[in-house]
Amino acid sequence: MDGLTVDDLLQVAARVVGPDVAVADHGLLAAAVARVGATVDGEDVYATPVEKAAALLHSLALNGPLVSGNRPFALAAALVLLGLHDEPAGISGPDAVALVTGVMTGRVETVGQIARALRGR
Repeated sequence: MDGLTVDDLLQVAARVVGPDVAVADHGLLAAAVARVGATVDGEDVYATPVEKAAALLHSLALNGPLVSGNRPFALAAALVLLGLHDEPAGISGPDAVALVTGVMTGRVETVGQIARALRGR
């Protein structure tokens, strides 16, 4: 499995935000899913599970597809994706919150930066 589906993301959102989670834009969820699975000339744009999780976090944190709760949702979705690939996260607690905040405020701008942080580097 490469990534999560929109339905998977909605399940993550319901667990993190609550069962009455409100989606502001389903298209942004679909775009995040598509980004993770993107290929060019038959090659994955994001080759590793960590890069895929970083791209997912980046898309969800920056685009805010939910009415509220995008910060914990973006982090949880990335961690779920890592877990699907049996890839340990090298970040947790305050560092994880700071990472998502950094993405949302523009201090952390690239998928590469996010991937390094998810690896704990």
